[in-house]
Amino acid sequence: MLDTEQARSQINSLEKKKSELEAEMNSKDDIVAKSQAEIKRRNVEIKRKQDQLQQLSSELDKLIALAGGTELGPLEVEINSLQRSIDAENATIAELQHSWLRDQGELVSCGVSLASFCVSAHRWVCRRHYVFRFSVCSVCVRASVRACVMLT
Repeated sequence: MLDTEQARSQINSLEKKKSELEAEMNSKDDIVAKSQAEIKRRNVEIKRKQDQLQQLSSELDKLIALAGGTELGPLEVEINSLQRSIDAENATIAELQHSWLRDQGELVSCGVSLASFCVSAHRWVCRRHYVFRFSVCSVCVRASVRACVMLT
């Protein structure tokens, strides 16, 4: 009987110890589950930040390529942008100057044609006056010319 009582006491003690260990194990399982959930959440956050970093790195590479292959400060970027604008305006100015010169050539050509036409018209008028026996061309008189050049 003493042995059974002692065995029962030992069994109760071991069951109590088992319950305590199971409770401790459940507590540690909860901590592990929470830690794993935190690890997953942090991994998702790390992945998101790596993607963001990769995107920013790509944008930086594009900006460096636009700057001529070197990293520039904000003022240097502004200077380069303004220089490109100036170059574009200079190209526009050169194109407009070329167009202006071409138009001036056309204007001179028209002026020469007009002068030629005026001379022809003047000759016609002078011949008409000569046919009607006017001694001096009226156009030449108004122009203070002594004698019509066309009649001589």
